[in-house]
Amino acid sequence: MSRLFRRSVEERRAEAEWTREQRAADQAASAAGRAQRRAELAERRADRSARLHRVGAAVGSRLVFIWPLLVVTGFAVYGQVGYGLAHYTPADAPDAYRLAIAVGAAVGIESIANYVQWHAHQARLAGADATANRLARYSYLIALGVAAINYAHFAKPDLSPTAGALVFAAFSASSPWLWSLHTRRAEYEKLREDGLLDEPGARFRSERWKHFPIQTWRARRYSILHNITDPAQAWATYQAAHRADVVTRTAERATRRAAHHTAAGGNPVRALGVRLAGVIAPPPAGVTGGVLGGAAAGVKPTARGGVTGGVTPVRPAPQAAGETATGETAGAAERTTPRPARSPSSAHPTGPELLEVATQWARAHTARREPIPGWRLIVKQFPALSEHFAKEAARLAKQPADTGPLKLTVVGHAAADSAAAR
Repeated sequence: MSRLFRRSVEERRAEAEWTREQRAADQAASAAGRAQRRAELAERRADRSARLHRVGAAVGSRLVFIWPLLVVTGFAVYGQVGYGLAHYTPADAPDAYRLAIAVGAAVGIESIANYVQWHAHQARLAGADATANRLARYSYLIALGVAAINYAHFAKPDLSPTAGALVFAAFSASSPWLWSLHTRRAEYEKLREDGLLDEPGARFRSERWKHFPIQTWRARRYSILHNITDPAQAWATYQAAHRADVVTRTAERATRRAAHHTAAGGNPVRALGVRLAGVIAPPPAGVTGGVLGGAAAGVKPTARGGVTGGVTPVRPAPQAAGETATGETAGAAERTTPRPARSPSSAHPTGPELLEVATQWARAHTARREPIPGWRLIVKQFPALSEHFAKEAARLAKQPADTGPLKLTVVGHAAADSAAAR
């Protein structure tokens, strides 16, 4: 009996323990279910709040666009209703009929320009710029025509302007323009979302613009050209590129000057002639005449009025076989007699040489689409040149560039040297 009693007690204890455990498990499951339901409810509330916020933002942005357009269009419709009551129906017609006709016509005619502008808006967002521009022009023309109706209704009998005429005409004419503002903003947002928006380049602060206006403007152009948006990177890159460009130009200028100096044999006046004529190569061997050398080689003039290798001013004197050189032919022969060679490094060029250089400079001055220099400007540019040779250089500069080698009036070396000395 005692054994059976102990067994029944143990069974009851085990059953009670199991019951407690089962109740605790049920309570835990119930608490987990309640927590899950609360979490789901909070998530649904958050989703609903976010959805309402998005809808509100969308509605608000649309209302910001639509509200001014509705106000402007509403007052424009009011003006059209007044015009319709006065002109569209007979005065003895029922009031309801007259009002219905006037309101319908007013809403219809004011909607035409907005409808065309809406199609222009859709075409702009679709990327059809030509169609959008054409439809926008049509909408503006229609709006101006409708504005003329409002103006005629509120103007004086002689169509002189009144405040009402100007205001209500502006209401009708401004509707497409207000819509176009929304179109440009929507197009900008679409291009930004698609990643097709052109980068505006780096933007610098006002302090940099105030202290370095020219360099900042150049760095801004450089950043736009190379699609750099970081101001620090744009500034550093531009400065490095500018320094490299300055070094390159300086080296090229020094090389050209050295080549000109070498080609002119160290004579500064001849070096100027080389630079004006664009010649770098030295004169041919054995040729000593002229500023640039190569006169006896029959060098042709360049397209800008200079010569390709320099020329000593001479006038050819053809003579038939057996003919005696007398009179003019003798003078021509005297003029074609080559001048004795002088040292290339001579620091005192003769009058004809200065004349040729001055003529080359004047022709180069004219080839740059600048006015033909007068003899006073030539004397100012070449102080060693006499007034006679300066006037001769001004006269030769006016001759066309394709007239052949220079034709100078120089008789003998003594006269030329004496003129240069004067």
